Amino acid sequence: MSRVFAVDRQAVLASAVALVALFVWALSLQGVDLGRIDDFGLISALPLATTLSMVALTVSFGLAVLGARPNRFVLALHVAVLLLMVYGLPSIVEPLPRFSVAWRHVGIAEVLTRTGGIDPSVSAYFSWPGFFALAGLVSTTMGWQDTMPLVGWSPLAFNVLYLAPVGILAQSLVADRRVRWLAVWLFLSTNWIGQDYFSPQAFGFLIYLWILALLIRFFGREPTSSWPVPAKWLQPDVPPVEISRPQRAGLLAIISVLFFVLVASHQLTPFATLASIVVLVATGRISTVTMPALMAVLLGAWLSYMTVTYLAGNLNQLLESIGSVDSSVSASLTDRLQGSPQHVFVAVLRSLVAVALWSIAVVGVLLRFQIGRRDVTMALLAFIPFGLLALQSYGGEILLRIFLFSLPFMALLAAHALEITASGRLTRVMVVAVLVVFMGGSFVSRYGNERMDIVTADQIAATDALYEIAEPGSLLVVAGDNTFWQYRDFELHRYRKLDREVVAGDVDGAIDRIAGEDRPVYVILSDSQFRGLALLKGVTEREWAAFERRFAADPRVERIYDQPAARIYRFVPGGS
Repeated sequence: MSRVFAVDRQAVLASAVALVALFVWALSLQGVDLGRIDDFGLISALPLATTLSMVALTVSFGLAVLGARPNRFVLALHVAVLLLMVYGLPSIVEPLPRFSVAWRHVGIAEVLTRTGGIDPSVSAYFSWPGFFALAGLVSTTMGWQDTMPLVGWSPLAFNVLYLAPVGILAQSLVADRRVRWLAVWLFLSTNWIGQDYFSPQAFGFLIYLWILALLIRFFGREPTSSWPVPAKWLQPDVPPVEISRPQRAGLLAIISVLFFVLVASHQLTPFATLASIVVLVATGRISTVTMPALMAVLLGAWLSYMTVTYLAGNLNQLLESIGSVDSSVSASLTDRLQGSPQHVFVAVLRSLVAVALWSIAVVGVLLRFQIGRRDVTMALLAFIPFGLLALQSYGGEILLRIFLFSLPFMALLAAHALEITASGRLTRVMVVAVLVVFMGGSFVSRYGNERMDIVTADQIAATDALYEIAEPGSLLVVAGDNTFWQYRDFELHRYRKLDREVVAGDVDGAIDRIAGEDRPVYVILSDSQFRGLALLKGVTEREWAAFERRFAADPRVERIYDQPAARIYRFVPGGS
């Protein structure tokens, strides 16, 4: 009786710590000063109490999950608080939805709802319209003008939605409750790459998780063959769930529909999904032997008929990049280690967090073998995404996507390593310390670009002014990617960037790139563009000011909008 009382007391204490941490965190947000954000990111604007409350929550979770009898309700409370602290923070403290690409995605969805059709010649986005069509349907059903209400809370919403398939995967692959909860915590606390904003890749990742979760949960089996992986290395820790033939048929239909939606929504995720399923079928780990063929047909049909316009202009480049692993790694890693010194530190920290998690996951594989758990399914699923390196650099983001696709399974393997290691009081303290380090490193990594990701009302006012001024068919020109635009009238204009010229200080080159146009040309230079170039390319305030001063001095350039946040110029080919 006293033992039960002691366990309850520990549960009450852990719950109290989580709730107090949440209360302190909420109060501390009043002291957030967004004006203090520097190249270290959002962490530089947070009061000490905000950081300490996250540390306290992490310590409390670590002690609770490694305790004698972890209470699932207590652990669920900690996970819920973690979700709010990490993924809800920007939406609470920042005035408008962050991330310039998310604003562009609003514009893509707006085109679909306004015109009722797609035009692949306008943008590659329209060759994969599934996510935008669904988002547009939601906004229309809700009576919203556009999908902007979905943007601010998308990271929190997506990560809440990820929990169900991640939980099913954990239950299907791991018998130990501690490992499951540790894996969920690691999945949420180390997901620093920020691909969960309002985007097709966030939606695609959700489908990827659900497809793998359903297949492993309901179509898993104990392999009998010994090729290409010995059958004794694939014996599941958790027995497969038995379902009836009608249930199997229904689930297969659902999985097929999910994959079709995925194929219509994103370029890369279907390949990662198909590769994982091919390996699971080849090793005999799942019983749906015809599923890879069906998925390959769906993927091939979409690429052959719905992406013709995109492939016509990019096929040679795509084919040339296949097998160029060195260039993919360089674009994903080496090319990102530039910019301001603080940004380089954050970039290095991101790499360290990823390598540390992967290293602990490898240790998890070895420790599982040592204690007789030889199912390598998690290891296979964790390392299959690395094969994507042979496809292309994916705009310098392929390593980021690999990290994301492998994260659920890396988290499970790392959780095994931590749980097996935590056999004594000292080792439990060490494991808790690892959780704290991961939380801190991932938080700084996730929000390390906040200096450029944050958006203010005066920046949007400038962009709205640009859209009011520019005639349909105009060429709209910016100095860098970090521009909050394209959220309206997307297909009515053409777009161009002058980032290379700005970094090189080449004003003449910038003028030459727009001088030959036979359409109206408008150039917007904003503080958000400067912050992006300063952070990522190391452009100084003096260099930025010099470029704009020389650009504005050209007799063919006329300033038509002048505010502290942005200036708009009209380019008149004949001069004035």
